[in-house]
Amino acid sequence: MILSQTCQFPFVSSGDFVLTSNHKELLKVTNDAIISPVTDVIKRTFDEPSALVDEDEFLSEDTISNILEDLKAKGNIVRLNHIGFCYRVASVNKSRVEIAKSASQKHLFTYQMDSNDPAQWLFVGDTTNWRDPLLEFVLIEGEIKDKEIDYWLPHIQIDIDTNMFYEPIRDTLDTVLKGTRSINLQTYAGHVSQIRVWLGVIAGINIHLDIGTNARNTRYARRVMLTRI
Repeated sequence: MILSQTCQFPFVSSGDFVLTSNHKELLKVTNDAIISPVTDVIKRTFDEPSALVDEDEFLSEDTISNILEDLKAKGNIVRLNHIGFCYRVASVNKSRVEIAKSASQKHLFTYQMDSNDPAQWLFVGDTTNWRDPLLEFVLIEGEIKDKEIDYWLPHIQIDIDTNMFYEPIRDTLDTVLKGTRSINLQTYAGHVSQIRVWLGVIAGINIHLDIGTNARNTRYARRVMLTRI
């Protein structure tokens, strides 16, 4: 909702946050519920909460707004790329079938992208218009040995595209956050393609803001790197 207010994205309807892809509803967030054609899948995110339960450290609305306003002043927040859900599964193959079945019942499609980590990356939506947002499901199978695992598993990610280089985005985060949050970089072909900021945790669910740089080519990713399953 903060993103929509700051960047004038047309995702608010009657006070609810509504996400569509090719005019098909992907997600509705109300004060009481998360509603989606794949709600049963999304609920998996909440099955095994992180050990972090201190909600007091969540970034304030003002801080998040300041980040977005400063980015907007320096460049352009182009689009909402996706909202992602990352969680542990007993079987990636079984979960992939479950997601594809739920999506197809609402005439949505499921896509897979090769990942650069042990997780499997699946997307739900309709890429007829490649600019439309998607839902992402990041599936983790097996044991993960990471001392910081509670800061990212499980999590919900809000991912935005910008037309900005890495440096001004990093300057904004350094100025607004003043070192109070860890900033994780993702690279592709030697360039920083995405910057992730941990916003905090709510009831054991980590929330991340992912900021794409101009090194990330969403059009190419949607038309070439996604494989429909």
